[in-house]
Amino acid sequence: MKRSFAVCLLVLLVSLSACSDVESDLVQVATKGKSSGIIGSINDYSESLPDMLEYADLIIIGRVVKQDNFGDLSVLTEVKVSRTVKGKNYDIVNVLQLKDGYELTIGEEYLLALASQPPDYEEDFYAVCASFQGAFRQVGTRIETYDEAFVPEIQKFVTKNNKNSLSLNELADWFATIIKK
Repeated sequence: MKRSFAVCLLVLLVSLSACSDVESDLVQVATKGKSSGIIGSINDYSESLPDMLEYADLIIIGRVVKQDNFGDLSVLTEVKVSRTVKGKNYDIVNVLQLKDGYELTIGEEYLLALASQPPDYEEDFYAVCASFQGAFRQVGTRIETYDEAFVPEIQKFVTKNNKNSLSLNELADWFATIIKK
């Protein structure tokens, strides 16, 4: 009797640890890239995912197609939009970024929460919310984020929905339900 109980307990512990590994593997915080040493102002930093999604003027899924220097401290990144979750519809979105080590990577696909920039330019320009907090990248079957603030919220979503993989579209669908609340 004790032996069968011990075996059942062992199976339960292994199962629980496997579930927690899946959870932590599906959402990971990216390591910062090479930085220019510039620290940007992050006055739109959000403590919760719903706050950031409300603050964002535009939420899209897209692939980075081009990147150019935009002055000494910034880069201008062109993102080809495949899906709009919130805001105006664009084919291409221009994203201004500080050279702070969190620049988007050419060829990679992202879910981006973007804030519009003041109308100082002839074109529409956006910035990633809180410089990097609103960027989510697809890496295999998991999502990579540049800030750990939303990891617990996303992990709850993963656990609640029994997910063993997570795509940008699934994350965007969930974001859309949060925005509608």
